[in-house]
Amino acid sequence: MRITKIEVENVLALKHVSIAVNQAIVWISGENGQGKSSLAEVMKHTLANRVTRGGEKDADQLKKNEFINFVHWGEKLGAVRIAFEGGSATLTLPKGTRTFNMDDLSMRQMQAMQAAMPYVMDPERFARATADERRTYLFELTKVDTSAKAVSQRLLAKGHAEERVKMVAPLVAASFGEAEGEAKLKARDAKAAWKALTGETWGSEKAPEWKAVAPAFSDGDIAAAAALVEQKTVEYGEANQALGVLNEKARAYDAAAEQRAGLTLKAGRIDSIKVKLATDEAELANWTQKVAEAQALAEGGKAKTALVCPHCAALSELQDGKLVEFVQVSKVADGDAIAKLPEYRKALATMETSVANDKRDLANAEAAVASLDALADMEKPSSADLETARAAVERITGEGRAARAQFDAAQALKTAAESAEQKTTDAFAHHESVAAWLAIADALSPTGIPAELMADALEPFNTRLRESAEQTYWKVTQIESDMSITVAGTPYHMESESHRWRSSAMHAEAISHFSGVRLMVLDRYDLLDGTGRGDLIDWLQSIVSRGEIDTVLVMGTAGAMPSGLPGVFQTEWISNGQIGVSA
Repeated sequence: MRITKIEVENVLALKHVSIAVNQAIVWISGENGQGKSSLAEVMKHTLANRVTRGGEKDADQLKKNEFINFVHWGEKLGAVRIAFEGGSATLTLPKGTRTFNMDDLSMRQMQAMQAAMPYVMDPERFARATADERRTYLFELTKVDTSAKAVSQRLLAKGHAEERVKMVAPLVAASFGEAEGEAKLKARDAKAAWKALTGETWGSEKAPEWKAVAPAFSDGDIAAAAALVEQKTVEYGEANQALGVLNEKARAYDAAAEQRAGLTLKAGRIDSIKVKLATDEAELANWTQKVAEAQALAEGGKAKTALVCPHCAALSELQDGKLVEFVQVSKVADGDAIAKLPEYRKALATMETSVANDKRDLANAEAAVASLDALADMEKPSSADLETARAAVERITGEGRAARAQFDAAQALKTAAESAEQKTTDAFAHHESVAAWLAIADALSPTGIPAELMADALEPFNTRLRESAEQTYWKVTQIESDMSITVAGTPYHMESESHRWRSSAMHAEAISHFSGVRLMVLDRYDLLDGTGRGDLIDWLQSIVSRGEIDTVLVMGTAGAMPSGLPGVFQTEWISNGQIGVSA
């Protein structure tokens, strides 16, 4: 930012200031109480929107009635206008209205400039900032990528599992602390799972070596027990089958005993059934003949004597010594025969049924005889044989149970051993999870990736500080990894005011350089002795000559206007709150 004009009317101790800036370095001197620090405050207020008078804060935090305090005593209005190449900044008091306009800057560039302004307008501001503020700003200033994606890539590069990295990556966007806390929580969960499995408290040394107690077992014992179970199963089947055969014989014998009386009764009727059958067959032949004769008469045939075939009961007659079918000679129908024929046929049917029943009864009686013959050969198993068979089944059943128990016990040992092996495997997996999450937590802790990122941010910044110290012959000031500031290894706050001023000036220059603001304001150069001022003049001239800065305002107490400054210096004298341009 190349400032071209500074105009101030009635602000703080300044009555009237009009500086046409025609050199890169404006060296403003004056006696005490003439408005030098007021000018520094004005620059800070207008360009950085920061105030230190009445307490350091953003100007936006001032109450409306507080802005009147910045108006020159006895006046009602105050104004500031700072012109620079490509824009301007104004401040109107007591309204507190502030404007800042700069052409050809992107939103990101404008944000970067506004972020740098408090530090280049007030060099001690960087040392007054908290460690977190310094850390955050240095990341931004040096453009170190602290995004969740960048952190994830670093975690993956360290060998952390992708699925775990994906779980914590979203939290990195909020803060490293939250991501670290989540990793520690996952580690605690894994420790709890390990304890639930093992019954012990997880320890980094014992957990990797922990093994579940596994009982000894023999595959040979299991095989022998299985063979014995199989043997007893076969023996049981055989013994049970033998008992079943005996029981079946006993049941058959008892059933036969119940049947024997009925079968004997049936068998005893054979003779009577045969007699009845013969009688019924003769009667059947008689009725057969009667029906045939009546039928012939009813049909008008000549009465003939019909013969009944003893085999088929068909009607026949002898003609010329041969048995032929009986044919009734046609004649006038016999009414009496017609009347009797239904009764004869009914009787014939009755006898046919009776003969059929007789034949059935005879067959049943003959079957009963055969059954009785078969039953006569049956033997009933003895009680001793049955008891022996039952005892064998019981004995083999007991032996089978014992064999099964032996097999189950042998198998249980193997199962327990396998379970112990799995338990050991699971415990180790939980341990690995604990270790992995703790490693991620360590990586996300302040000493892990944040420290790496901070180192990336600090390296160029500290390099710039070392270069400035070499050019000025001043003590080297550095930003440590914990964000503390040291001066030649001594804590910043333990150094003298002069060395703190030198350190802060180098901080401001580094911020001016990396931010691209190319502007800084250095108040109270009078803290430096003659040698120190000479070092400052040479340093600033060197920076300007390298084209690394546009405008530097240097202010301090002096008894007279300095002379003999290099050509890039513009000298101004402030007196009674007023500055006039001098060649």
